Parts: sequence; structure tokens; C-alpha cells
Amino acid sequence: MLRQTLTATLLLATGTLLAQTSSLTPLTNHIWRITTPTPYPHSSSIYIFLPSGTLLETSCVETYRIATWKADPKNPKTVEVTEDARPAFTATILAISDTNLRLRQTLALGDHAVKELTLTAINQEFTCPDMPK
Repeated sequence: MLRQTLTATLLLATGTLLAQTSSLTPLTNHIWRITTPTPYPHSSSIYIFLPSGTLLETSCVETYRIATWKADPKNPKTVEVTEDARPAFTATILAISDTNLRLRQTLALGDHAVKELTLTAINQEFTCPDMPK
């Protein structure tokens, strides 16, 4: 059901971002699952970048968040993400293909922590694993 809803959302989304930055086409053509180890084992965090500038962030252990994103006009390989009407982080695309995405994420607030994330395109059905109790 979630996959059908997400697919329908992707098909309905429109925008001019792709026309301006065709190098970002793989970014908006996939649901991306973080494969870098995180503080929460099996969290399976996912990002869905819609061409309209909407970003869905969710995981197996947290609720979802709807944020916005845009390409930096001075550096189209950098995306700026806004959450709660405030800049949240920037992500520089280090590598992108139809199957893999590597990002350098820099938090906009606090200590401006920088971390590298590796994501893999979800190309089949996926269910969150059972969490240890």
C-alpha cells in the first residue's frame, strides 16, 4: 500500500527542477534507503525527493516528515533542505547513479555536524524488519 501511494505521489508530482538540473534526474526517480550504519540498527531510513521540491523523510523507527528541498543555484550538486520553515541541512551529492547515492550532509543548526551518507535505490518491495523488544 505504501509503495502504491508513493508511486502515485511520484507520478503526480510536477515541477521545473528537472528541466533546470537534469543531472539530478536520478535523485527524483527513486526512493532512497540509507545503507550507512546509523545509531538505530535496522532503521532503514528513506528519502523521497519529489521533482516539485517536496522531500519525504521516514524510517522504520520514526514517524515521517515532509520537508522541502531545492538545488543550490550556484552549485546544482548541492541540495538545501528546509524543515519547519528553517534551513535544516545541505547535502552535497558526491556520487549518483540509478542504484546508488552518496551525500555529504551538513547540518544547518547546532554544531554544523558533517557526515557522509550512502543510500541505495529501492527497486523492489520492502518491509521494515521487526525491531528487537
